[in-house]
Amino acid sequence: MIKIKQEIVNGWFLVTGAYFITLMIVARSYTAITGLPIDHQRDLSGLVLGCFMVVVPYIVGGYYVRKTAKHAVGQTALWVGIVPSISEKVLIYLIAAFFVASGGDGGGDGIVTYRSVMGFAEAEAVPYFTTLYLITAPLSIVVCVLTAAYSPGRPHSPT
Repeated sequence: MIKIKQEIVNGWFLVTGAYFITLMIVARSYTAITGLPIDHQRDLSGLVLGCFMVVVPYIVGGYYVRKTAKHAVGQTALWVGIVPSISEKVLIYLIAAFFVASGGDGGGDGIVTYRSVMGFAEAEAVPYFTTLYLITAPLSIVVCVLTAAYSPGRPHSPT
């Protein structure tokens, strides 16, 4: 049986919570600043939302690891970052694929292709969910690890 450290599981919940809070705050802020809903001018709103979604939750996760992990900080931060990053992208994609397959996209023929799923997810759910956002998954993980490893005023200890 695989034993997962409790601080890793807590980190997953923290990153996931930070993800939803970041999404709500940035979406509301974008609307307040521009006067446009996030589903208008999706190139701009997707870029703004995507930048925050790639970075902020993983800074929170890295900070949590830095404060709680006693040993193997880098490895712990890697797992705290990698599981939510991949899970979020796979889950959104699968939900969008389900809607496209069931005809819930409002005009499709139920044929699921990468293009139809990504188009539906971007247009109807989250405007930042683009191919570029999927490619940035490693950046989120790096942000988490670097935030955890950052220790101002303390000598660096190997992980």
